[in-house]
Amino acid sequence: TCLGSAVNFTNTSTYAGTSAANSFWNFGDGTTSNLDNPSHTFPGTGTYNVQLIAFSSYGCSDTVIVPVQIQMAINPAFSFTANCAGSVAQFNDNSTVPGGNITMWQWNFGDGGTSVSQNPTHIYATAGTYSVILSVTSNNGCTGGDTIQVTINPLPVANFTSAAVCFGTATALVNTSSIASGSLNSFAWDFNSDGITDNTLQNPNWIFPASGTVNVTLTVTSNLNCSANHTGPVVVYPQPVAAFATNNVCEGLASNFSNTTTIASPGIISSIQWTFGDGGISAIASPAHTYANDGTFNVTLSATSSNGCVGTYNSPITIYPAPAAVFTAPGVCKNNATVFSNTSNVSSGSVTGYNWDFNNDGITDNTSANPNYVFPTDGAFNVQLTVTTNNGCTANTSVQVTVFPLPVANFVSGAVCSGNASNFTNTSAVSSGSVNSVAWDFNSDGITDNTTQNPNWLFSAYGTMNVTLTATTNNNCSANFTGQTVVHPLPVAAFTVPNNCEGLASVFTNNSTIPTGNIGSVQWNFGDATYSSLNNPIHSYLNDGTFNVTVSATSAFGCIGNYTSVITIYPAPTVSFTAPGVCKNIATAFTNSSSVNSGSITGYAWDFTSDGTIDNTSANPSNVYATDGTFPAHLTVTTNFNCTAAVTIVVTVYPLPVTNFVANGFCLGIPTNFTDVTTVSSGSITMRKWDFNSDGFIDFTGLNPTYIYPGAGTQNPTLLTWTNNNCTNANQKVLFINPIPQVSFTVNDPAGCPQHCVNFSNFSTVGSGTIIHYDWNFGDNSSHSTAINPQHCYNTGNYSVTLTATSDSGCVGTATMPNMITVYPSPTAGFSYNPGEPDVLEPLISITDQSSGANNWQYDFGDATNSTLENPQHLYATEIPTSYTVTQIVSNTFGCYDTAVQVIEIKPAYTLYVPNAFTPNEDGKNDIFKAEGLGIKEFQMWIFDRWGNMIFFSDEMGKGWDGKVQNGRSDEVSQIDVFEWKVIAKDINDKSHSLLGSVTLVK
Repeated sequence: TCLGSAVNFTNTSTYAGTSAANSFWNFGDGTTSNLDNPSHTFPGTGTYNVQLIAFSSYGCSDTVIVPVQIQMAINPAFSFTANCAGSVAQFNDNSTVPGGNITMWQWNFGDGGTSVSQNPTHIYATAGTYSVILSVTSNNGCTGGDTIQVTINPLPVANFTSAAVCFGTATALVNTSSIASGSLNSFAWDFNSDGITDNTLQNPNWIFPASGTVNVTLTVTSNLNCSANHTGPVVVYPQPVAAFATNNVCEGLASNFSNTTTIASPGIISSIQWTFGDGGISAIASPAHTYANDGTFNVTLSATSSNGCVGTYNSPITIYPAPAAVFTAPGVCKNNATVFSNTSNVSSGSVTGYNWDFNNDGITDNTSANPNYVFPTDGAFNVQLTVTTNNGCTANTSVQVTVFPLPVANFVSGAVCSGNASNFTNTSAVSSGSVNSVAWDFNSDGITDNTTQNPNWLFSAYGTMNVTLTATTNNNCSANFTGQTVVHPLPVAAFTVPNNCEGLASVFTNNSTIPTGNIGSVQWNFGDATYSSLNNPIHSYLNDGTFNVTVSATSAFGCIGNYTSVITIYPAPTVSFTAPGVCKNIATAFTNSSSVNSGSITGYAWDFTSDGTIDNTSANPSNVYATDGTFPAHLTVTTNFNCTAAVTIVVTVYPLPVTNFVANGFCLGIPTNFTDVTTVSSGSITMRKWDFNSDGFIDFTGLNPTYIYPGAGTQNPTLLTWTNNNCTNANQKVLFINPIPQVSFTVNDPAGCPQHCVNFSNFSTVGSGTIIHYDWNFGDNSSHSTAINPQHCYNTGNYSVTLTATSDSGCVGTATMPNMITVYPSPTAGFSYNPGEPDVLEPLISITDQSSGANNWQYDFGDATNSTLENPQHLYATEIPTSYTVTQIVSNTFGCYDTAVQVIEIKPAYTLYVPNAFTPNEDGKNDIFKAEGLGIKEFQMWIFDRWGNMIFFSDEMGKGWDGKVQNGRSDEVSQIDVFEWKVIAKDINDKSHSLLGSVTLVK
């Protein structure tokens, strides 16, 4: 409850077998009350222990003390800043709560708007006075509120009007602003949209610096400092800017007038009027006008816009006189200059420029008065002359000029080999006319050697010859052509080759040459009916003897030269030898049987492994191979003519067996297993002999024997093996036979109750080495242990224990102790109690033992009392709900015990009592009809009159009916009668109860 708020107390005391007499309340702040259900306001914050003493009609009393917490009240307050409608109003919470903090705000702005922010903003759409309410709640649940009247002033309505004007004319602005209440105090005009005030008059005139639609902003401010603005368009029509461009022209030419009049957007030029100064006029936008005479004329242009705005522009124009163009030119041969004679003139002024177009392509080729020009081709050319006066006036004329064609001198001739005549064919021609004569110069000395059309000529040397032909036309135009004809040289054939041995490749080196050009192909005849067209061929003769070899060389142009020489071929030897197979480390003997048909063998080269290294030069050597396997032995023999031959055969060296064996089982008394792991790289093992104790006697001839050594210590077994090629080898190894561990152990406590934990002591030993591993089998199917002296816990039963010890040599010893451990059975504790849900009205419980295997019992009831009975009863001395932990301890004849624990909860009791009569006569006794009870969470009571009308309702146990009509809405007490009541209650165990009954009102 918050400070300053009244606390309502409801007396819920019950009176079993009697009725209430009176109540006494002590509020803990020095004040008291005798009312049944008082209301009290505490003077300050803090915790007050409120005491209620209830007295029955027999003078019996009971006391209850309940603490009441009084929290500090809130001091609600807020401030605001607000002025004009449409602007943001800022609200600031200034509320405080001593010793706490505010956790919730609820604003009502008076116009339907709300907020839950601490410092909200709000915009009022219309002017007026609003009641703003702030409700705040603290973290202690205390609430408070504050209300302030907020006045919102009206905004003015800014507006103005204006008429459109032409550019340069002042615009009159008429202010039409208004306000609902108050007055307008100031005006600010922004004509440039730059945010700067340009005028503060109410109705100003303003000349705008440019045409167009201008956004003008008017800001008006009321006497209450509320402002509004209005931006509206002001139209300034653009003024046409009349202008045109033209050039002074020559007599007889049209003057083009380019209208460059402009007007700013969105203006439109609606009409144009031209006056040319010679009596001529036009309304065309950009007209052309031809003046009849030369002279100077004044031209005027007037432009009018669609809005009636007019612009004018004046400019003079001058018309100049034109010249006369005249010239002559004779015909010439192509590549000769044409001489032009110019007689052009002008009536006044002077001719200052000449533009000759010799190619009729519109491009000026010369600017001289009397030029010479060489035309690039023959033919008839229209030459145009354009003359220009000092005023830029021009005239032109065109005259046809003839250029005779040159002949095209040419001939063809074929290439020949040296010593043959060259044939020439004249192919000269001319595009018009005819070729009348020709002259040939075959020696390039400038002297004519022949004048026939198609001559033959024999050159005295080979090479590329320059021949000149001169051709002349009927117009006496000449041309010459120098061409080349080729006289090819003959090749000079030659080659070299050394004498060689039968069957070997002979390399022929072609040494053929040619003075100029290239040899295109060669052809070889080797003298043994074989041929080749390779440049430097390789040829092997199958037989010995002497052979004539010829080479023919042909140039790229088909000219041929020949050469023949002799080669001698010697016979080759025949190579043969044999070698038997041997075991590794035995010498291989080689037997040589090589021969030659003629001459003699002078050298032997043995390569025993074909690695390219000469190992021996004897005729019949021997060799010891370092490894077994097959070896390609190679023999090369050489004759007295240095002819060689070779042969390779495979020599076999059989491998020795790699004798080896493995053994396991090195513990005394245990068979040692021998496994033969002998290998051989090729072939197979055919025989084995074993000597287990190094006494020189064969003990076994099988593959994988076993042997039990009679005593511990060092042993030296030996294995001998033979292969299928009768190669043999042996291997001896050192073995050590180890002793077996001797296992022994004891236990500290062989018998006990479950769970029974014992300690084992290990006394195991080994003769040599150390024990490195223990394995304990405790006999209860639990996990084994590898500890030296383990601890183990057993459940009920008899158990045999086995210990296995392993030495560092892998030898294992085992010992088992039968029925070494005995664990007695334990009893099983357990009990139940009745009733299952005891309460404070019936706190007596009966315990029923449910244990097994027990002959002794002990109970601890959790309230400092106990019992040794098997099935005891116990009364809990409590009037308030409490939980107790009950513990049962049971034991048997072996001294083994077990424990069971349960929590017994003494629950609150449920009672409900409704009286059947009351006397509402204000004598202080039985004036209120109400229900009494304990353990009730929810409560509802209805009272009905005899006609079924509900005349009273309460959902509080402590609130009863005072007998007044209409549920207390009248001070009149009901008449004496019987009334029906209905009660629905939910107890503390969430069980619902519904009761019906009647009560008699007695006065």
